[in-house]
Amino acid sequence: MHKSYLEFDFRVEDLLFKGLTVDSGIGMVGLCIAVAVFTFMYETMKTLRQRLVSSLGKVNHDIRYVSDSHSERSMLVEMKESHQKWNS
Repeated sequence: MHKSYLEFDFRVEDLLFKGLTVDSGIGMVGLCIAVAVFTFMYETMKTLRQRLVSSLGKVNHDIRYVSDSHSERSMLVEMKESHQKWNS
């Protein structure tokens, strides 16, 4: 006879953590649900972090734009004043 390479069993040892052993079908379903919940939580935290970082980047960009426009305005005022000095 030949060996069966596709062997299905409900016994799982040390899947995620050392000492975590599943011996039944109900335990396997519970383990799958737990992995799905942890995956959902991880992806949610990753998405929230990405949104937070992008919103902070927009705030920094807006502040930089305001400071740039302020410096441009002050530069224009200085140019106007110097132009008035030269013309008077």
